[in-house]
Amino acid sequence: MSAARRWRLLALAGVALGLAPGTFVRSPKPPENRSQVLTVERLAAAPRQFGEFRFLAAWRLTSANSRFGGYSALVVPGEGRLLAINDAGGMLEMPMPDRPAAAPARIAGFGPRDPDNKAMVDSEAATRDPLTGMLWVAYESSGMIVRYDRAFLWRGYVFPAEIGRWPKNGGPEGMLRLRDGRFIVLSERDPKRGVASSPGLLFPGDPVDKAQPAKFTFEPPAGYRPTDLAELPDGRVAILLRTWKLGLPVRFPSKLAVADPAEIRAGGVWRAQVVADLFGPIPSDNYEGIAIDPEPGGGATVWIVSDDNTASFQRTLLLKFSWNPGAPTQKARGSPARLSANR
Repeated sequence: MSAARRWRLLALAGVALGLAPGTFVRSPKPPENRSQVLTVERLAAAPRQFGEFRFLAAWRLTSANSRFGGYSALVVPGEGRLLAINDAGGMLEMPMPDRPAAAPARIAGFGPRDPDNKAMVDSEAATRDPLTGMLWVAYESSGMIVRYDRAFLWRGYVFPAEIGRWPKNGGPEGMLRLRDGRFIVLSERDPKRGVASSPGLLFPGDPVDKAQPAKFTFEPPAGYRPTDLAELPDGRVAILLRTWKLGLPVRFPSKLAVADPAEIRAGGVWRAQVVADLFGPIPSDNYEGIAIDPEPGGGATVWIVSDDNTASFQRTLLLKFSWNPGAPTQKARGSPARLSANR
């Protein structure tokens, strides 16, 4: 390899490293803007079937509001609504884009009013109890889990000791409250360098109430990391997985997988079955949030949102899937088809 080529590769690697998830070189911070105008643009995307899941539609979301973007967590806060939370102390509450809007979108601050304290606003995961309206948010930098009420007011917090042993940039990346009251929390990376698995915790109850978790290991497909998870109506868990590929710009191949929480064992390894690849000629980006909205009859709608990292070359995208438990499933370890759509 020539010296000139070697230097070009080193320069490209340096740029990509600076853009790797968690260490992004962000675009300049825009002036403060509190506009409540949210533009929702439907993208050209052909429906495709992936076993029990069917891709239906994709939208690009944009707003001049300076708190908009960077969404890493997604929940369904009520009928026909979506709530996305970012890692900079902001939130977006919006109507589902394919339903009549009973109320307009709202872009606002979320959580502690100290946006300059990264550890207090770096939320990467959220989960909600639909019966009580309580919302739990996990903060990656500090390892803190906060419980909020329906009005988004603090109702308790905890710093689980086990999460405190995770890597500095490997705190809670995905969190789910199961319908039986247990909580699953996943890290994005293992404390040991070079290990592909991710540490996980299974809490028997509310972590904020000091429930003591069992430790396990989540084993994703090679090169991928978990970014979020949500519970399907049949009790299984849909898991969003993501990696990144060197290039200008950096690309973010993602996968959708399903796992059974009944298979989690203390000290054991939890594995998932990949059902769809979310990359290729599609509206693809850095997908980090997933939410499931159960429907009458046992089916569900699955929503996925991307984190644009406030980078100029990325977008805030929203994907919609339907889930039908009666549809044929992919064979274990099979090669799922790739989701295709136009950029």
